[in-house]
Amino acid sequence: PTTLEAMRRNMVWDGWFHAACLALVLTGAYVLAGDARRGRTAPTARALTGQLFLGAGAFNLVEGVIDHH
Repeated sequence: PTTLEAMRRNMVWDGWFHAACLALVLTGAYVLAGDARRGRTAPTARALTGQLFLGAGAFNLVEGVIDHH
C-alpha cells in the first residue's frame, strides 16, 4: 500500500483474518474438550501433531496468498 487509506484498509482486513483464525482455533479447542467430556478417545500424539502441522501449513499458505500477493 502506498497511501494511508490503503494501509488502513490492509490492516483492517488483516485484523479480520486473524480474528477468524482465532475463532477457528477456539472452536477446535472446544470441540476437542467436548469430545473428551463425552468419553471419546483423544487423538494420539502423532495424529494431533500431524493435525497441528497441517493446520499451521494451511494457515501459512492462505495467509501468504491473501496478505502477501
